[in-house]
Amino acid sequence: MDGWSTSSSSQPSLMVLMLEALGVNEGHRVLEIGAGSGYNAALLCHRLDPGNVTTIDVDPAITDRARTRLAQLGYHPHVVTADGLNGCPDHAPFDRIMATVAIQRLPQAWIEQTHDGGKILFPLDTRNGGGIMPLLTVGGDTAEGHFLRDFGAFMPVRQQTRQDAALAAFRDVADHQGAERTSTLGHEVGTDDGSPFEFFAALLIGGYDHMSFTPSDGSTVETWIALTDGSWVCHTTDADGTHRVRQGGPQRLCDLIEDLHQQWTALGRPERQRFGLTVTSGVHRVWLDHPDSPHHWSLPSAAGACRS
Repeated sequence: MDGWSTSSSSQPSLMVLMLEALGVNEGHRVLEIGAGSGYNAALLCHRLDPGNVTTIDVDPAITDRARTRLAQLGYHPHVVTADGLNGCPDHAPFDRIMATVAIQRLPQAWIEQTHDGGKILFPLDTRNGGGIMPLLTVGGDTAEGHFLRDFGAFMPVRQQTRQDAALAAFRDVADHQGAERTSTLGHEVGTDDGSPFEFFAALLIGGYDHMSFTPSDGSTVETWIALTDGSWVCHTTDADGTHRVRQGGPQRLCDLIEDLHQQWTALGRPERQRFGLTVTSGVHRVWLDHPDSPHHWSLPSAAGACRS
């Protein structure tokens, strides 16, 4: 079947982890972006007055089912059919906003609809990798905070289109031969979902897709990594452990991954919870340890590359 799935039920333990991280307390007004099955809204209604809970989804079929299930449990929160990227101004302001869909950028509307001191937790869409969840505290027109230690991958919000870049590169790139050389890094360095460096690379490259397969001639397994701008790298490992790469497109993706690995190593191989994010006026700035750190980067576009 062609196309992308557009909705799924999130792992219950991950929902609980996110709610605990948010610190949802009695009296809080909470907005959930992505209604799904209604399970998370039910948890919120169990904790709070249902009148303080709003769950929103762009798909009327999803909100209809969620509303019905919640009513069967005796819960009647605000179930809204609308584009969650705009927040929900009719029921704002909120003390907590949580998204159960991955987004490429934090909408300014969410910040504007959150009380000062309120918190926003969302999965950052870095395509196949990262599982990145920043927990941000709002102050004025700024939201700032650290990334959670935990891995939490979600489906992307459907309004932000995507394609399988690695598969497209394999199918469509004319120059599959590319420029070949050896590399000091194995493919798993950039494709091991949840690893500290994969987090760093997925965050600062702008998100990439990866896939592995064995060619029809039965030769060495190939691992493809690609960006939506057409940049790609194909990685193989010889029997003697030599790593070989071919790369092409507008950016030399393997060079970029190797450069980032050197940066990450020089920083002491920090894990994800040491990094943070500041969002203000649409600008997304990643930093290490604290917002005033000399080590900081601008969050790139979905097909871009980091700028330090």
